[in-house]
Amino acid sequence: QVPIGVIDASRGGTTVETWTPLTVLRDMDSEPTQAKLKSFDDAVAEWDAEADLNRRIEQHRNWIARQKKEGNPIPENRKQEPNDLRPGPLGNHNYPGHCYAGMIAPLSGLAIKGVIFHQGYNNAFDGSQGADMYRDVFPEMIKAWRTTFGNDSLPFGILSLCTDGYPQTLDDYSEKMFNAGIEIRAAQYLTFLDFYKAGDKHIGFVSTYDLRRRWYHPQLK
Repeated sequence: QVPIGVIDASRGGTTVETWTPLTVLRDMDSEPTQAKLKSFDDAVAEWDAEADLNRRIEQHRNWIARQKKEGNPIPENRKQEPNDLRPGPLGNHNYPGHCYAGMIAPLSGLAIKGVIFHQGYNNAFDGSQGADMYRDVFPEMIKAWRTTFGNDSLPFGILSLCTDGYPQTLDDYSEKMFNAGIEIRAAQYLTFLDFYKAGDKHIGFVSTYDLRRRWYHPQLK
């Protein structure tokens, strides 16, 4: 007689590092992970909010002048010049640790029975380097989530990255299974095997190949 609910803590277009605590990432002895952190750190250091605002004001004025010259009406909501200072790289939802800090850590006081995790395409676009980093980070992410919820044996189900696009036909079924995400799927399966072979009875893996294509997400999670 205890109600059980499902928490949808998800966001599209994310990377594995944004779901991992930043402190964990910084402590990792992983070359691709540290390279990714450095790229973000450098981008933050180089960001100039005032210069960004000035560029946007200039672009807006040029656009207004072009519309007037061409005799086009200017909508009311487009007349105002930009006046906000944008956060730059720190405002990127894929900044390392952001989604963990904003969407997982706040749930730490709840009695979580288990996790079903589906993610990966945005790491696939970095090629082999992205897959190498995924292989390093994903196990640490799982451990960090278990620590967050105070349960080292928290059931964790890995729903493998599905193939993208429209459903296959009998003519192109195998062809479409080879895409940018194939190395990420391998990293997810190998992560599962590492935990399983180490005696973890609360790790799970489900392939999505039998679901055919379901755009970027299998609807039958």
